[in-house]
Amino acid sequence: MVEQLITDIKQEGFLLPDKFQLEHNYPNPFNPTTKINFSISNAGQYSLKDFNVLGQEVKTLLDNYLQPGSYDINFNGKELSSGIYIYRFVGDSKVLSKKMILLKLYPSILNKYVNDLLFY
Repeated sequence: MVEQLITDIKQEGFLLPDKFQLEHNYPNPFNPTTKINFSISNAGQYSLKDFNVLGQEVKTLLDNYLQPGSYDINFNGKELSSGIYIYRFVGDSKVLSKKMILLKLYPSILNKYVNDLLFY
């Protein structure tokens, strides 16, 4: 089942970007929320969708007509299980994808796990 859910979208800044860009989500890994930033230089129809590693769409985060600018979306994965997900941004005849990791652990365990990953 595909669910359309925009948790929060906000246009940032006053300078218009000069390219189509999708940034890595932050934080990553996350539990359960993360922020996804993107920029567009042309007005048009854009979509941002989340997929599991099997390629199945699990959420539509954005499917709107947007004006040029920089945007951020707060993604909440509270109803998803831990795992690797791919978010795909489509528009202006372009496609960009990035990977994010949802880790549903207690905060103390999550902090130790992230530190172990960072300092391995």
